[in-house]
Amino acid sequence: MRIAHRVVDVLHGSRFGSGFLVTDRLVLTAKHVVRPGEDAYVRTLSNGRQLRVELVWWGSDVDAALLRIIDSTWVPPEGLTPVRWGRLITMKYSVPCEAIGFPWSQEQPDGRRDTEHLRGEINLGTGLLDGRYQISVSSGAPDTPAAGLAWAGMSGAAVVSGEHVVGLIADETPRFARDRLTAEPVTRLLPDEGFRELWSEETGMPPVAESVELADLGTPYRRPSRKSSPASLLRAEAEVVRFRGRSGELETLLGW
Repeated sequence: MRIAHRVVDVLHGSRFGSGFLVTDRLVLTAKHVVRPGEDAYVRTLSNGRQLRVELVWWGSDVDAALLRIIDSTWVPPEGLTPVRWGRLITMKYSVPCEAIGFPWSQEQPDGRRDTEHLRGEINLGTGLLDGRYQISVSSGAPDTPAAGLAWAGMSGAAVVSGEHVVGLIADETPRFARDRLTAEPVTRLLPDEGFRELWSEETGMPPVAESVELADLGTPYRRPSRKSSPASLLRAEAEVVRFRGRSGELETLLGW
């Protein structure tokens, strides 16, 4: 998944965080970054301008929120489609993931925070009682500021594995070094009735979390443009000969 054109800087008074365009105007972020009834803005990488947003969904039992861009000057990036939600269904030791956000450690001389491309692994056997993901960061961790958290500003960044959004950064993991972060799985968002209604209104379809580990099995087969070998002619997709015989099986298939 191309994620750089979806990341946004979330600005809310003295608070700041990260966000991710999950549709052409809905931004996913952490709940603790924004507050109901207060002005909030996002800043994209494409033009650097602050765009007015409104809070349209506030998670009740999960640290997540949805913002809608309402600025009249907003022009979505071309080809921006709704994201694919993902869930992790196995107990693999680790699942590769990445996230791009705007942490305190990337603050520039002009006051703007630049991006940090985080890479790491989700440890699926860790934090089972808590129900949230714990990510071991392999791309490097920032120094701790004199006051606050080392990863301040990274909250709300979408956690992506392959072609799926599987969660969002929520906090630094307590009692661990700076290379461990906690993330909210999207499977804690999708059952929320308000979230489901809003997503269905925006996209015309209900939110569904696909299996990340089995994603390749669900990829539609694309017929090759040329035959790579004589053995490839044996595949049904090659359609070398017409379907013959087995009339009973054919009737069953057509009836099904």
